[in-house]
Amino acid sequence: MIVQRIIYGVTALAALAAAVFILIFALAFGLYALLRDVLTPAGAAGAVALAAAILIAIVAFVLAQKARGAKMKARPGRPEDYRTPESFIDRVVGVAKDRPFVAAGAAVAAGLLAVANPALVTAVMRAFMAPRPPRR
Repeated sequence: MIVQRIIYGVTALAALAAAVFILIFALAFGLYALLRDVLTPAGAAGAVALAAAILIAIVAFVLAQKARGAKMKARPGRPEDYRTPESFIDRVVGVAKDRPFVAAGAAVAAGLLAVANPALVTAVMRAFMAPRPPRR
């Protein structure tokens, strides 16, 4: 019974991943077709790659901030001066909440870049996963 649920879950996850891949590919092709007439075909391909790079950069920053852990919040008895400054990820999340279409476009662009250049994704992930040097 448990093994069957695991198999169904893995199957559902694989179907979802395939659907996301098809969606990202279709959006990338649509962006290319839209820009091909305005720019040259090479320029349109570059624009699609740039959109994907921006999306991957945003996703990498989000994942890096999540890996860092929860930030310290101000306690009711503490002055506001001791509150930690707003991090980059908090600002990105705030923009995503205020402008969901911009965030969705950025996510699509990052996905396209990941599909187009998996070596870049690997390099970015290595950079964020590398251990930090000890503080002196």
